[in-house]
Amino acid sequence: MQQTFSDLKTKIDNLLKETSHKKIVLILQDIMYTLLSDYVFKIQGNKGFVTIDPIEIEAYFFKEACFEDDCVHRNEKQKNNFGKLYVHKTKNNHLKGGTRKGMDLCLSDSESYTLAFLIRSAYVNSMKNRICGPSLLTDGVFEELGFDYKTDYGNLESKNVLFKEKKPEAEFYISTRINVNSKMQSCFLRMVRIKDNYFTGLKEINKLKDGLFPLINHTK
Repeated sequence: MQQTFSDLKTKIDNLLKETSHKKIVLILQDIMYTLLSDYVFKIQGNKGFVTIDPIEIEAYFFKEACFEDDCVHRNEKQKNNFGKLYVHKTKNNHLKGGTRKGMDLCLSDSESYTLAFLIRSAYVNSMKNRICGPSLLTDGVFEELGFDYKTDYGNLESKNVLFKEKKPEAEFYISTRINVNSKMQSCFLRMVRIKDNYFTGLKEINKLKDGLFPLINHTK
């Protein structure tokens, strides 16, 4: 049965109608919550299907004269590209390398706005394979797919990856985005899903939870 993504599309319709910055941020938080609690990203690779279960994401939205987040890449691949991934590039449209790598899930269905979600951390194929950090995650996904980063990124970007999948109960936290220097840097546009205290005792705990606040109204 074909997926309609009506839950996400309704929220996006509301986002595009809104003019209040405060309400736009709340809607973006609601979209992040929906992605973290109800969706995974599945990709056909050279070794079979790879499943990305996001646990930490950041929202990036740009609409002229409405919500002009100046740290949004605004790459053409981030527009009118609903349900596909975008691999980070420079302003000259060259692939970013080293620790600057990253991938976004795109949810824009029009050329008139950019709506993308940076996947900062995720389970890849298994809860035993948790990868934290955009660059490490990008490397890990390409390795699992059997794709070459420099030559196969277009293959990755061409695929519809969004699939609905209910997740176990979890706690959700929000914070400002990491290493963002823009006029929107004080907005709470980063969300983390934490299940069964799985970060307890790990070296990532202080870095990941630094500055996080519980998302009280959305705790599942």
